[in-house]
Amino acid sequence: MKKIILLTYYFIFILFAAHAQQKKDIQVKFILDEESYNQFYNDNERTDIESQCALQIANLLNEDFPFFHFTSNGSGKKLFIYLTGKDKASTNKIHETGFKFHIPSETSENNDRKLYFTFRAIEDFSKELPASPDLFIDEITSVFKVGLEQNKAEMVSTVLSRVEISDDYFVLIMNSNNGIKRYYIAPLNENEFRIARNSEFRIVTTLGFEIFANSDDIVDAKVISCIKNIESARAKYHLPVSYPERSLLMELTNATNTSMTPDDTISKKIYLLNYMPLINTGMELASPSDISNNSN
Repeated sequence: MKKIILLTYYFIFILFAAHAQQKKDIQVKFILDEESYNQFYNDNERTDIESQCALQIANLLNEDFPFFHFTSNGSGKKLFIYLTGKDKASTNKIHETGFKFHIPSETSENNDRKLYFTFRAIEDFSKELPASPDLFIDEITSVFKVGLEQNKAEMVSTVLSRVEISDDYFVLIMNSNNGIKRYYIAPLNENEFRIARNSEFRIVTTLGFEIFANSDDIVDAKVISCIKNIESARAKYHLPVSYPERSLLMELTNATNTSMTPDDTISKKIYLLNYMPLINTGMELASPSDISNNSN
């Protein structure tokens, strides 16, 4: 009997773990798109350069942005990094080259990203390329690392903010003398996702209506704390069991707060707009005296 009970708890744990928020996979695709570089190396060398740069760049991105899982293997989301001319429309044979970023979108909106940083300045264009592909790979990844260090905020706000970091959230409603205040909880463990206080999110809820077309309810929020006692949060606020210890607590930062009553919530998505990396784990969840739950 005891074994049956233990097995039951084990399977329940596995079931809840399967529904817990996992890091989204993003496949890094490195494209050698500069014509002069492609002409210098043969097909096998170009293939090796692209695959090795994708692998090494994915490792760099995992170090700097641990809230996603970057990989050079296949996944649903793809980040294309092009090593190309700064101005593709230019006819100048001597030109600057650099890194451009693109994450395909499922919508029809223009999703070409504006982030760019230099690989070789125009005065270095005629600099001799390494005869060894390995040396060229080293040059590409070392320059990329420097550029990434200088453009971390832009990398998040203009590129990585295109991929949802979570597909769920939980709402807490606080009643006070100044009215009702709404908080959000994201099912993201601060230690695993390395997201610190004052990081900023965009929360997008796609709403369905019986008569009207679907609509997006969009609010911005920032991290103010996290949950330090998950069992108490589940008991007091009815937080779903799929939400982990140290889930992030956010408060709204934009003044606009819609109060639509949808027939159906089609999807919930959270995007990271401004990333503050976690340095310590001292954040704690405040305990408001009068909170009711609303999971939308």
